[in-house]
Amino acid sequence: MTAQYYLHTNGEMIYKPHGGVDYTSDFVKHVWEESEFAPTPFAYVKMMTQAYQLGANPERLHEMAERTQLRNYIEKWEEVVFKNGLDCKVGLDCKGVEGAENELF
Repeated sequence: MTAQYYLHTNGEMIYKPHGGVDYTSDFVKHVWEESEFAPTPFAYVKMMTQAYQLGANPERLHEMAERTQLRNYIEKWEEVVFKNGLDCKVGLDCKGVEGAENELF
């Protein structure tokens, strides 16, 4: 089984390194599979944006970004996550990653 993140009804994003989230639980609002968040920093930001739109705790999203050093890859990631999916074409610094403008939404 692969890793998963899930959004708990209390707004917490919870990481399960070995998966096993019970999709039917009343406490699970949404589940992301590793293939949805792990391929690139942009995929991770997309997951965080979706989570925020579904009610994730912003402080937890900041903790996740710090732990993964997200700012090293997408300097202004907050503008993407908290302003609902802006992309590199509108002035975000995507650190010169080719094709980044197509990877977010």
